[in-house]
Amino acid sequence: MSDQQSGSGGTPGADPDHKPKKKEGWLGTVVTGVVCLGFLWIWFKPAKKTWESQSTAQYVARAMAEPPAVDPTEKLMLDFDLMEASLLQARQGMAPEGVETAVHIADPTVQARAVRQLAQAHLNSDSKRMGDALSMCDRIADPAARIRMREELLLQIAAMGFRDVALPEAKTLLFRARLAHRLAETDGQDIARSVLQEIDTALPHLPPAEAAALRTEAAWTRVSLALSDGPQQAFPLIKSLPPQEQDALWLDLFRVCFGLGEEASKAAAEVVAQVTAPALKRQLELEAMLSNIPLRPEAELLAELHADLKAAPSGISHIKALIILSDAQRRASPGPEADAAAATLHQACEEAQALTDPVERATQMAELTDDLRDALMLAETTQMLTAASEAARTVKAPEERV
Repeated sequence: MSDQQSGSGGTPGADPDHKPKKKEGWLGTVVTGVVCLGFLWIWFKPAKKTWESQSTAQYVARAMAEPPAVDPTEKLMLDFDLMEASLLQARQGMAPEGVETAVHIADPTVQARAVRQLAQAHLNSDSKRMGDALSMCDRIADPAARIRMREELLLQIAAMGFRDVALPEAKTLLFRARLAHRLAETDGQDIARSVLQEIDTALPHLPPAEAAALRTEAAWTRVSLALSDGPQQAFPLIKSLPPQEQDALWLDLFRVCFGLGEEASKAAAEVVAQVTAPALKRQLELEAMLSNIPLRPEAELLAELHADLKAAPSGISHIKALIILSDAQRRASPGPEADAAAATLHQACEEAQALTDPVERATQMAELTDDLRDALMLAETTQMLTAASEAARTVKAPEERV
C-alpha cells in the first residue's frame, strides 16, 4: 500500500486525475480590457455634428447679435450687406421677410432705398398687391423718407394705369401737383389740366414757400403737356421761377419739341430764344445739331468751343472743355472735326489720370467712363473704369473712398 502510494507520486487523499489550473498573466487581462473598452467607445461614441443649412433670416439674426460696429465704413458696409440680403429674400419670394431684414438697416438713406426696391418689386410681381406694397413703406424709420417713398410708389401706381387708386391718396395739393405731372406724361392730361386750374386758384392764398414748391411742380406739368398743348403755354410759368430752377425745365421742354414732327424745328427755336444762360443755350444748340435741327452754323459753334478750350485753365475746367468739344465733334458732319473726336476724348482721359488730388482723379475718371461708352470706345471704357477703381482705393478718408 505504501509502495503504491509512493510510486504514484501523489499526495495522500488526492485525486490522481486532478490537474492544477494554470495561472493567467496580467498583460492579457489588460489587453482584453482595452480592446473591450475600444469597441464600446466606437459603438457608443457621439455622432459628428453635420453642417446644417441656415436661412437668410438666421444669418441676419446672427449678424445682429454680434457687437455693433464702431467704424463708420464698417457700419455702412453692414447696411449694404443687409440691403443685399433683403433683396435676395425678395427674389426668393419672401418679400415680407426681406422687409424685416431691411428694418435692421441703420442708415436712413440705405434703408429707404432698400424698402423702396422691395415695394416696387412686390408691386411689379403682382399689381393687385398695391396695398401690401404701400404697407412696406410704413416700415421706414425716417418719417420724411417714409412719406416720400410712399408718394413715389403712388406715382408709380398712377403711371401703371391705376390712377383711381392713387388719386384718393393724394391728400395735399403739392402731391396732387406731382401726380398731375406724372399723369400728363401718360393718358391723364385732362386730370393734369384740372389740377393746374386748382393750383392757379390756390397760389395767391398760400405761404411763399408752399407757393414756390407748387409753381415748380406746375411748371413740370406744363412741360409734360407740351406735346398736346404746345411749348408756348409753359413759357410764363418757367420764367416766374428762380434762375437756378429754370435750366432743367428749359432743357426738358426743348427735348419735348423733338416729338412735334414738322413743328419741331420752329418750336425748338422758340424755346432757345427764351433761354438767357449762355452755357445752357450752348448745350441746346449742340443737341439740336445732333438732331439735325440747325439752330446755328456748325462751323461757328465748333469755333466757339475751340476758343473756350484755349481759354480754360488747366485741371478740371480744361478736362470738361475737352469733353464738351469731343461731344460736339462726334455729332458734327463727316470731316476733320468728326475724325478728331476720339483724339480729343483721349486727351481728356490723359489729363484726368494726371490729376494730383486722388478724389478729383477718381471722380473725373469715373465720369469719363460714360463719355467713352457713349462714343462706343468700349475697351477704353473698361480700362478707365479699372483705373478709377484703383484711384478710389488710394483715397484715405473712409467716407470719400466709399
